[in-house]
Amino acid sequence: MGILNSRWEADYEGHHFTVTRTELTRGFKLEYDGRVVDKKSWSLVGVGELEGKIEHEGRSVTVRASLIGRLPLSNEQECFIQVDGKDIAVRTTE
Repeated sequence: MGILNSRWEADYEGHHFTVTRTELTRGFKLEYDGRVVDKKSWSLVGVGELEGKIEHEGRSVTVRASLIGRLPLSNEQECFIQVDGKDIAVRTTE
């Protein structure tokens, strides 16, 4: 995890999720197989929740990503991703 950028990744049943946080543009986004599911900007702290719908196995499911922790410049943030209400394993990649 970097000071100005953070990136988390997760794999789910053959698909790939990416959550990125960028201090330079003061925003973060959730991607599913390279497509943006949700994105937001913040004013003071880079924490919050992203949520959207994806098509998975012929049905629409909710995906939720949460960034929690201290201020973005502290390097102590965590990311959690849920697919259809179930937590999936997330790894920090940057």
